[in-house]
Amino acid sequence: LGRDAAQIAESLARHAPEVPVVIVETGDDAGVSAVPQSATHRVVLPADTDSDAVMGVVVREAAALAAAGDSVVLAPAAASLDMFDSYGHRGRSFADAVGSLDESDISRTLR
Repeated sequence: LGRDAAQIAESLARHAPEVPVVIVETGDDAGVSAVPQSATHRVVLPADTDSDAVMGVVVREAAALAAAGDSVVLAPAAASLDMFDSYGHRGRSFADAVGSLDESDISRTLR
């Protein structure tokens, strides 16, 4: 998510190549920046997808890559293009999405 996603993904590929990079784009993000070649997975959602629903997808995709003992961190380094009303809204959306995970969301094979 966000305007600087490609730069962040390229930096991760260079400095932490073991970290998977999942790019989640909505219609609002499409065309804002190129999808980096280092992205391991790309998810595209319709432009009218609610911000909380987008966060749910982001969290489920991260959980799918996590193994027992792994940590998943929301790294809000990229601008989320006003998807959320505030930092608090984005944080609550993340916490709610994590709280709604179930066992089937964790360590599954990405589609």
